[in-house]
Amino acid sequence: MEIANAHYTTLHVETRIAADPATVWRALTDEMGQWWPDAFYTGGSAHGRTLRLDARPGGAMIEDWGDGQGLMWGQVVTVDRPRKLEVIGYAFPQWGGPSTWLGTWDLQADGNVTVVRFSESAVGRITEEYGADKEKGWRFLFDGALKAYVEGTEPPVWQD
Repeated sequence: MEIANAHYTTLHVETRIAADPATVWRALTDEMGQWWPDAFYTGGSAHGRTLRLDARPGGAMIEDWGDGQGLMWGQVVTVDRPRKLEVIGYAFPQWGGPSTWLGTWDLQADGNVTVVRFSESAVGRITEEYGADKEKGWRFLFDGALKAYVEGTEPPVWQD
């Protein structure tokens, strides 16, 4: 038996996207599967999977592999279109946990751009490597994949 203390961490990622908040919100919620990179899926076939976010309280952020298979990333807690989205999720040991994460996306117009402020707070088995990997991943998703999708530019390639 391994006995360990739980740890707590918070990370913040801010991204500026050249679009209005409604467009960014739609991409973040309704179109998530269109910009989510292949390298970020946990399973399933590249030709039969997608990521869906049911943006309503109690809705789910699900990696759908088809045939009733997949993985639930989290459950939607708060929806305030097009300003705020909050999700609670869990990381099992194979993904660095066990831990619970709380993700908050805040969208705010600033002239011709939308500022997306994402924060994640996590509690559980948290190592420095886990925290650094999570920040690198979220930054790639929002500064890279989401931004490129909304702005119509070539998406970056994930370097693991």
